[in-house]
Amino acid sequence: MSTTAGVVLGVCVTRQAPPGLRSSCERSLATLRLSSGTALPPGPIPAYASKLNLTIERLNDVRASLGTRLVKASDAKAQAAAAYKLAAAHIAAAHSLEHLNIGPANTANSAVVAALDLSSAAYRALGQAASRQDPAGYGRARAMVQRAARAWKATYSRLEAFGYGVS
Repeated sequence: MSTTAGVVLGVCVTRQAPPGLRSSCERSLATLRLSSGTALPPGPIPAYASKLNLTIERLNDVRASLGTRLVKASDAKAQAAAAYKLAAAHIAAAHSLEHLNIGPANTANSAVVAALDLSSAAYRALGQAASRQDPAGYGRARAMVQRAARAWKATYSRLEAFGYGVS
């Protein structure tokens, strides 16, 4: 059973056991009660799935809009402004997911948050390079943004292992 505190596993091994041991063991397991945490339903948690998808949908909308602004920016100041707003959008998405407790999928959620944090840092670096009008730094920051985007998308497979699909 998945819980907000971890996973509880009880097993009755009855191979070559005396008669009645299996039913006695199963009755004992049925009396177990959680002393901390809350039992979670089996499979994906609908509230988390909804929060995750809403967060990523909003971020994708911002990425599309600001990404276009960043590419079409006519000067370094406009590039920096778009990059800083993209950094803020990624950190906001990370904050909206970071304190959610989803039982066994917590590590997968933490990976998503870490990748969003990495994306935020990459966009901040891009904004700083644009502000300094540093072409070499801007190139390095663009490569960092691309690596962060790949890391972020790679975390989706970790969520899928727990039954979560990301839109």
